[in-house]
Amino acid sequence: MAKRFTDTGIWGEDWFLDMPNEYKLFWYYMLSSCDHSGVFKVNLRSFCSLNEVKLSSSKALEYFNNGKQRIRVLQDNAWLIEDFFVYQYGETFNTNNRVRESIKKIYKKHNIELTSIRGLKDHKDGVKDKDKDKDKDKDIVYNKESKIKFKENVFLYENENKKLIEELGNDITEKCYEYLSLYKIEKNYKTKSDYLTIKRWVIDAVNKMPKPTIIVNKYENEIQKKLKDYKPMAQ
Repeated sequence: MAKRFTDTGIWGEDWFLDMPNEYKLFWYYMLSSCDHSGVFKVNLRSFCSLNEVKLSSSKALEYFNNGKQRIRVLQDNAWLIEDFFVYQYGETFNTNNRVRESIKKIYKKHNIELTSIRGLKDHKDGVKDKDKDKDKDKDIVYNKESKIKFKENVFLYENENKKLIEELGNDITEKCYEYLSLYKIEKNYKTKSDYLTIKRWVIDAVNKMPKPTIIVNKYENEIQKKLKDYKPMAQ
């Protein structure tokens, strides 16, 4: 079942409120019954029969286009809902997408130029889009290379390292790098951002680690004193 966005603000617009109820209902019927490109095959007989009302296409166009063109009359008894594409899909028409490509074919069938779609600001060609994606990938590689290696498999930007040191101190920050590095090796763990991973859970994990126990030999002081006082016997 197709789902579509609707404009709740329409109930505050004069052109809509001034219409008889059957034409208000027909407006929503048209929005629900048009294809995914916004092209509606006009079929008043079906609508009137279902709802037991009478209306005409000429009167509907008069109401719908009151003060602004909202419906474009096409050939083959079809209408285009002018703002449908932008409202449902946004201001960019990217043909590197199966849905958009099928819409483009429908527009071509009805002799609708993409440049005539109201509100459409950008038309991306599929091949060009792939090139742009490659450029983005290059940028991502560059960003990774600009990170600093703090452990064999732990990389952060310099400003991220400074933030951790300011927050945690050098000692805890170093322990976090060590902990994450070992965890990655043992668990085959992958991260998109080592900095965010440290912030999310590594700091807590390090703080919960048991403190090393220092074993003090209770005889140590006595032994050291004896050694200090020791004098070898004369030969």
